[in-house]
Amino acid sequence: MGRSQTFQWFSQFKAGRTLIDDDERSGRPVSSSTPEMIVCQIIREDRRCTIDEVNMLVGIIHGTCHRVLTEDLKMRLVTSKFVPSLLSVDQKQQ
Repeated sequence: MGRSQTFQWFSQFKAGRTLIDDDERSGRPVSSSTPEMIVCQIIREDRRCTIDEVNMLVGIIHGTCHRVLTEDLKMRLVTSKFVPSLLSVDQKQQ
């Protein structure tokens, strides 16, 4: 938030504003589809998908795809499919 926006909020609250929510804005709502979201969706649909298949579908390089899976989504490779890295004891036995 810039200095002028902060000053505007301060002025509005000084004048009696009580709501802290942003005012409604015109136009379309913002939607984003980041590589992390797309990779996550692909892996959820087919856990046996390889990194090479994912990076071809998404259009990102192998290293970035691997980083998204392991660091951003906290997944690891277990018997040729990606799973969340925090598994319970029962899940590990399966």
